[in-house]
Order: sequence, then C-alpha cells, then structure tokens
Amino acid sequence: MRAGCIQNPIKSNSQNEESFPEGWTIARLEQICTAPQYGWTTSANKNGTGLRLLRTTDISKGVVDWSTVPYCKKKPDNPEKYLLSPGDLVVSRAGSVGLSYVVRECPRSIFASYLIRFRAVPSMESEFIGLFLKTPQYWAAIADETAGIAIPNVNASKLKRLEIPLPPLAEQKRIVAKVEQLLARVNAARERLAKVPEILKRFRQSVLAAACSGKITADWRKRNPYVEPADVLLKRIGGHRKKLYERECVTARIEGSPKPRKPINLEPKIRYAGNGIRIPDTWFWTSFKDVASVKKYSMSSGPFGSVLGRKDYQDKGIPVVRGQNIQNGKFTSKNFVYISAGKARNLERSTAYPGDIVVVAVGSSGQAAIIPDSLTLSVLSQNCNKITVDRNLAIPEFVNMFLQIEIARAQLRERTTDTARPFLSLRAHSKIISHF
Repeated sequence: MRAGCIQNPIKSNSQNEESFPEGWTIARLEQICTAPQYGWTTSANKNGTGLRLLRTTDISKGVVDWSTVPYCKKKPDNPEKYLLSPGDLVVSRAGSVGLSYVVRECPRSIFASYLIRFRAVPSMESEFIGLFLKTPQYWAAIADETAGIAIPNVNASKLKRLEIPLPPLAEQKRIVAKVEQLLARVNAARERLAKVPEILKRFRQSVLAAACSGKITADWRKRNPYVEPADVLLKRIGGHRKKLYERECVTARIEGSPKPRKPINLEPKIRYAGNGIRIPDTWFWTSFKDVASVKKYSMSSGPFGSVLGRKDYQDKGIPVVRGQNIQNGKFTSKNFVYISAGKARNLERSTAYPGDIVVVAVGSSGQAAIIPDSLTLSVLSQNCNKITVDRNLAIPEFVNMFLQIEIARAQLRERTTDTARPFLSLRAHSKIISHF
C-alpha cells in the first residue's frame, strides 16, 4: 500500500501535513490496522503448561523474555481468537497506559485483557507503526486521552482514532532498518558505558596502589636522597610523645587531678607485615596504633548501646556522623541527624574533629573518610570508629588513601567479625599494618 492510496486520508488539526516530506500523508490507526481486539480475561499460572499469557508487565522493558511469561490458568474456548502472531502490536489500556510492543517470534501465546491488539494490514509495515507508538507525539496524544481521569486508561475506540504520519511502504522499511541500525549502536554504547564504573574503579585502585607503594614518587626520592632513617624518626617522635605525657602528668598533679593513663603508643615501633610487598628502603611498616596521636580518645568508637539513639535526634545542633556519610573514601555532608550541645558534651569520647579519620564499623565495614574542615565538631554514631593521626608521623590524607587499597581492605576483612551485621572493632583497627 502506498501512503497516497489510503482510503479517505485525513487532514489533521494536530499535525501539519504540509510539514511532511512529499509522498507522506496522515492516517488513523483504524485505517492501517484491522479491528482492535481486547485480550482474554484470566489469571496467570507460572507453573502451568500450554498457552502462555502475555501481560503488560511482560512488555514493560520493551523486550519480552518468553521463558518468564506465565501460562493461562483458564484457557479460552476459542483460543484462535486471541493467539498472537509475529507482527501483532499490543498496547496497554490500563496501568502503564499506552505502553506498546511489536510481537516478533513467540511461542503459542495469547494476550491478557489489559492489552489491546492491533494487526497491520498486509501492505503495512508493523514495525513502523511500532516506532510511532514510542514517539513524543504518540505519548502526547495518549496523555490527552487520559487527562482528567481518576484512574488513567484508554480503550480501543480512542486508540484507533490516533493519527499517524505515514510514508510510502518502501520508505517505511527504510526507516525501520535505519532505526534498528542506530539503536544497535546505542545498545552497544550502553553496554560499553556500563563497564566504565568498573574500569574506573580498577584504575582508581591502581593509582592508589602506586601511590602507597612509592612508585609515583620514585623521581622525588632520587632528587632527595637524604631522608631521616626510620629508627631515628621513631625515636625522636617517641621522645616528643613522652614529653607531652610528662607535661600532662605535671598538670594533673598541680590541679589535683588523677594521673592520666599512660598511652600504649608512647614508643612507636617498626612493624613487619610479612606480606612480601616491597616498599622503598626509606619507608617502613607500622601499625595504626603507632600512627595515632597520644591525645586522649585519639582512637575511639561511637557510643555504646542505647546511649545515643533516635530519641536524641533533633532538627539542628551537633551533627552525628553515620556510615552513610562515608562513601568511597570521601566524606558526604548530607542527611545529617543532630543532637543537642549538652548531649554532645556527655559523649566526649565519641567526638570527632576536622582531620580525624572515620572508619565504618558496622554495615559497610572498612569504609573510611576524613572529617572535613567545615565540620568543626561532630559526634560518631554507634557504627563508626575514629583515628586522630599524629601529624609528626603521618598526614591523615595518606592514611586514608592507604585505607582505600586492597592491602588495607584485606586486613580489615580479616578483622571483621562475621555476624548478621559485619562488625569491625576499634581494637581490630589498632592492629592494621601500614607503611610510611
């Protein structure tokens, strides 16, 4: 059928036929399809046999996986009336109103009552009609038909009056072939893009691993051959820490306060990882316990039990740092809950400040990030631990970087308690071995 041979072609108010190429016209769906047919009313049976029952949900993704299409629980007396054939167009009349699908190859199947079937006349290209049923013009027409209806729906009478711009048959075939070619390229691009996050993830790990192995600073080390030996550095830092502690003891004695507890990391040590990983000669392995500051609560966890909970949350005040604020090594200042300043004062042990490294202990165990400078004061939730780094020995950014690579993550996994909700204890953090 040539477009110009359609019986009684129409002049549409909604579309300007003069804007179409020569040889095109406008036709109603009823002029290029046989009479519309409503589907069979029955329920579906996933474990049945015989006729399959195509539903709106089965066409929702634009393709049909016939292996998942259920069977008819009750078969029609005259199944031929509802049997689907390649080239049939089905349109949803309720729920996902207007959703359409062109049947290609299919097993012996019928269609459900919420679908309306159209069959293109023999000289029409059903795939071209299917393309039109995905255009903005089509969806605008569907919206007009369902406007003001409490429960959106469309019937066969409305659908068959839809107007479609129609080129000659040969051009229809050409358009369908070209669109399929372009969509194939789109799908290929989508598949490649879907792999990008994983590629970027691997690239990020490679960069971080190179940074934490000394590879990207090899040239710097050549230009700066003298670096303070590790044993000399640690002895100097140990001496500094002892002086700080002695000063705190004198202050406590003068004020009549109890003598402060002696920090367990007054003398930072070189540790031996035993993992066979080579690092530069000027680097050394040590533990998080040794890297932590000797200040009080430099390694601490969130409040225990019911000390802090929903009952304490309010609309403003001191922000509470939760696991959802730690994402892929970055701190996200969103979705905070808050507590009062008075409540925060009672949670001194769980207070965090800019530069502190927060490590998630429950749920996404091992995720870590640095408290930003903009967050001058915050409190840890029950599922977080923190480390205040001794900046004479390391900088928080490098420690956090190390926590992102597989060497650290493997140690974190080894130390995570295998329970219903994986838990990473503060004590486990202190044993993690890192290099500096």
